Amino acid sequence: MAGIGRFRCPLHPLLISAALPMLRGLLINFFMGEEVSRIRLRPWLRGFGAAGLVGLVIAAAPTTAVAAGQPALVAGPNTIVSVAPGGRAAAAVAVGNPGTAVVAQAYLLLEWPPGMKPAQTFENCYYAARAAFCEIGTELAAGKQYVAQPQVEYDVDADSMAPLFQRTTSKWYTAEEAAPNLEAWRQGHPTRGTGDKLGLQATPEPVGAPSDGTSRTRDTVTNIKITGDNPVNLKAVGATVRGAAGQTVKLKVGQLNLGPAAANFLGGSTRGLLNSTFVDVPDGTTVVKAPENCKQVLPRSWMPDAEAYECYLATSLDHVLKPNATQEWEFDLLIERAGETKSKVITNYAFLDREHGTDANAADDTAEIVVIAGEGPTVPGTGDGAGTGTGTWSRAPEPSR
Repeated sequence: MAGIGRFRCPLHPLLISAALPMLRGLLINFFMGEEVSRIRLRPWLRGFGAAGLVGLVIAAAPTTAVAAGQPALVAGPNTIVSVAPGGRAAAAVAVGNPGTAVVAQAYLLLEWPPGMKPAQTFENCYYAARAAFCEIGTELAAGKQYVAQPQVEYDVDADSMAPLFQRTTSKWYTAEEAAPNLEAWRQGHPTRGTGDKLGLQATPEPVGAPSDGTSRTRDTVTNIKITGDNPVNLKAVGATVRGAAGQTVKLKVGQLNLGPAAANFLGGSTRGLLNSTFVDVPDGTTVVKAPENCKQVLPRSWMPDAEAYECYLATSLDHVLKPNATQEWEFDLLIERAGETKSKVITNYAFLDREHGTDANAADDTAEIVVIAGEGPTVPGTGDGAGTGTGTWSRAPEPSR
């Protein structure tokens, strides 16, 4: 058979459905601000949009002036703040020197999620899409605690989903720890802030205060609870295409965000909003070319012999689909036989967990795909499925006698 062909997986579906929900649970715990076994695998290298990040190489061992197993710089405790869409949230950015020697300079990595941005950018920080690396010249005296000055704040988008749970992080490094990749960061992310210089102000609290009973690390999480009632309604966009047996046509399907809030698929995963749209390929057709952000998956129970694809938001959108915006996916579809055949496109559907997500109206999360195939010869079909999903097909004129 022409095209990509039917998908065959060597693993039993029961094994997949049993194991993958556990992995998804771990990811949700991570994004909710909970540490998972304190694994340090540079999670901040992923998910920051098209700009990307340059990783920092962390020293294998702390300086001799610090107790074994403790970082050379210690961040303050995790905190929780509440804010409404369109509001401003203050991040907890504090650092202490637990050692017995002065730390001449500190470096700070700030990270924030999609759906918010820094309230001001600092002149001694280099900015990527959703991260900044700051060079702070303040000396840190032994046994002293400091807070960032001015305060680090973030503006939440006015069209943010609510309720929603987001988080920002701050991670501290000494000059020795930051040195291996410092210049690469500066060159890779040359955009500097335009506001005040970010510095440190000493406080009377002991290092790591106030203590929350956990061991101190170099990073702090500010959990941001976005309050209110601002839902998302994702609508599936189907298509009707016309052609003839043996013809390849364009099938364009997608999802439309009816709002009123922006669909945030990164933070929204913690409340059941899923960045995946499931596309059944109609019986009697074969995909010869699929979009790059769609992957072939196991078929669903309602069409066990059909090709199936799971499609994701374009990387350029950085996990967010704004109100009244549409994400479309275009397939090249080979029609194998004449007649009419139907399938479906389902938005907000998790292939891994075989479950449906939560949005304001589940009734419009499914739409039809219809292929109407006549007998050839034909003129080229134009069924792109855009908007209402209509297309055209007509028989070629009879040859003159």
